[in-house]
Amino acid sequence: MKLLLRLREEVSKWIMRTKNAGVILRIPLLGVTAVSTLVTALRGTWLQDYTIAIVSVFGISALLFIWAYDRFQVMNIQNRWNADRADNYVGPTTAMNQLINARQFGVLSQALTNEWNEEKTQEELEKVTRETVAEFRNGIDLGDLDGN
Repeated sequence: MKLLLRLREEVSKWIMRTKNAGVILRIPLLGVTAVSTLVTALRGTWLQDYTIAIVSVFGISALLFIWAYDRFQVMNIQNRWNADRADNYVGPTTAMNQLINARQFGVLSQALTNEWNEEKTQEELEKVTRETVAEFRNGIDLGDLDGN
């Protein structure tokens, strides 16, 4: 029973590894094509006697690549890079919202360090928001925001 569970676990791991690496490898289709091309290319040459050994080396290399691809989490790294590239764009709306938030936080922090007056702070927040919106009413110059 324990052996069956262990076997099932190992088979599941290898299925997931193959699925993860399958985006690049497409082993079932490309593997058969590669083997048949290799066998055909080796036929009639002095390497014909080593065909089984050469195909075995390529098969083992493919399995090692799948294992390393999964083990070193290449797929996760690529997904992270893609997510960073997708999230690393600030459009005009986001830039304006971030600027408004920054100015509002500045007003709030000053209100907290000085005397807290809720009405005055609310008026200051509205004033800062209106000024920022008026400043960028015709659009945001993203060049000014690239100071980072």
